Amino acid sequence: MIKFSNFSKEYIIFFLSFLSLFYSFLSNHDGTGGGASGDFEATYGFILALQESLFANPNEWTLVHTPLHFIILSYVTRVIDDSDTLRLIFLIFSISIPYIFYVIVSKFILKNKNKKNLILIISCCIFFIPSFRYTSVWCNNLITSIFFFLFLIFFFFF
Repeated sequence: MIKFSNFSKEYIIFFLSFLSLFYSFLSNHDGTGGGASGDFEATYGFILALQESLFANPNEWTLVHTPLHFIILSYVTRVIDDSDTLRLIFLIFSISIPYIFYVIVSKFILKNKNKKNLILIISCCIFFIPSFRYTSVWCNNLITSIFFFLFLIFFFFF
């Protein structure tokens, strides 16, 4: 029987949690009743329009979100032409949210080294929150806003 240290068990759980998110991407899960996928499909044209001009009028796409997320994605789509590849890169980017949460809680809030493995497992729970899963699979602005919020907290404690 192979023995794993506590260190590797938590990282295996983290990796398997990310793989479950990747499975959701491959099967196009959308538990919002078509809301997350519909939002991406409705605003993808706006992302492409932002490539031509940052002052593109969002009225055609019934946009009700702040444009920072779409501006960032428009720069990414200059390199990537396919919407599925854009979604995949965004999904890989979304792994930074549980990791940044882990770093903030373990390094800045809890000074106890013994609880870091528990904090890593708790940060894996983020992968199974439905709003996180669907918005990371369908490239919505919730992930971008949470990323900037956690980044702000990280620099607040630093």
